[in-house]
Amino acid sequence: MEFFYRDIVKILQMNHAISISLRQVKRYLKEMNLARRKDYSNIRSVFNFVHTQVTSYGPAHGYRWMYQKCKRHGFKIKRDHISLMLNTIDPEGVYLRARRRLKRREYFSRGPNFCWHLDSYDKLKRYGLCINACIDGFSRKIIWLKVGRSSSNPKVIARYFIDAIEEHRGHPYSMRGDMGTENGLVAVMQTLFAGDEVTIPFIYGKSTMNTRIESWWGILRKKCCQVWISAMKGLQERGQFFRRQT
Repeated sequence: MEFFYRDIVKILQMNHAISISLRQVKRYLKEMNLARRKDYSNIRSVFNFVHTQVTSYGPAHGYRWMYQKCKRHGFKIKRDHISLMLNTIDPEGVYLRARRRLKRREYFSRGPNFCWHLDSYDKLKRYGLCINACIDGFSRKIIWLKVGRSSSNPKVIARYFIDAIEEHRGHPYSMRGDMGTENGLVAVMQTLFAGDEVTIPFIYGKSTMNTRIESWWGILRKKCCQVWISAMKGLQERGQFFRRQT
């Protein structure tokens, strides 16, 4: 919520019985280094970003989620503007959310180990922490969660896969991952293990469509990763973070 200077004068007088002039309000705000934000991001850039997000994720998220998403990507914009953009880009989704009739994506799995979902988390990659994980689509059990120097080396991901098979004494019916080169060896091994019984042993697709693990990444960030992202960013801004080149 925003207030004009004259609104601040009225609120102080009506709610707190403090009589103060408009000039005094401006002077006090200046002394406390408080000012109205003026460095907002370019509207067209934000609009294009919001449009891309709606196209990728669908109308499942409202303006509050989109506002936080914009902030995480460095955009500075008013929440009201995000709401107006969503009304323009996705009026049907806004209407359905308002009436709580939005149809979200449905996920189906035949049972445990029917499909393992594989993906990498790159939010800490710039700091040398490359996270890779795999979860069972039916039970959401974490098959593996590893941190290493690389999440793009096919041999590294293949090692995670082999270790998981040995630990669980079996392989999944199918797997799902994105089309990155890091999944190449896993796809080959899964195809060999599945044999002729499975039509599509490894399903390639966009990361945004790999809903099971994408949803879990959101939980991971809220529970612990955001703390590390902020800590690493703070060290970097203070010039105290030095990544060893390998």
